[in-house]
Amino acid sequence: DATDRMMNDPEFRNDFRKIQVTVAKNRYASLFKELTLTPEEQEALIRLRVDQVVLSQDKYMAFLEGGDVTELQKEADASLAKYDGERKALLGDDRFQQLKDYENTWFVRITLDAFKDAIEDSNPLSGAQAQQLLEIMIQERAKNPPLENRDDAEVALKTFDAEAGQQRLQAQEQMNQQVLSRAAAFLSPQQMEALAKDQVNNLASQKKDFRTSERWFGGKTN
Repeated sequence: DATDRMMNDPEFRNDFRKIQVTVAKNRYASLFKELTLTPEEQEALIRLRVDQVVLSQDKYMAFLEGGDVTELQKEADASLAKYDGERKALLGDDRFQQLKDYENTWFVRITLDAFKDAIEDSNPLSGAQAQQLLEIMIQERAKNPPLENRDDAEVALKTFDAEAGQQRLQAQEQMNQQVLSRAAAFLSPQQMEALAKDQVNNLASQKKDFRTSERWFGGKTN
């Protein structure tokens, strides 16, 4: 199959790694500042992250091609444990825990960053407001199990699950309402209006992505 040939092409794999290096640098930019890492430590963490992504992609392709899901999952889990061991050895216990906490809340962080950028010129958030909003988003997300964003979920080998997708969308809508309610205590009316609009747009985008996945992987034709 064309995708299989592409993933096994050395030139493509090299290009894929380069792209993932850029993605990892962007993903960890704020974390690197928090942890005050040396350039060597940053490079090592990026390499481990890219290795993990490439391995996960390889295992997922093998899974789609009919490989034994039990064995492939064992290999993926063992590799994640190995990478985590190397990360802990590099960072030490405390900074490693900071890394894991960052990974587990990464989706919330990029959502907040996008919102901050969108209102920067009209109703910018103060540093205290941004921190408060981040904290309640993390707290409310943790209350909704379908939205848990554990980084080890990235190596879970599974096919498209429409029911689980619907549960995530419902949980996201519930989380949005909870966040909006709590944010009223420290955001201005203009910021609240912008936040509500941002939530609506993000949810609409997620629903569109879900419908696309459903058509591609769930056997839907409309």
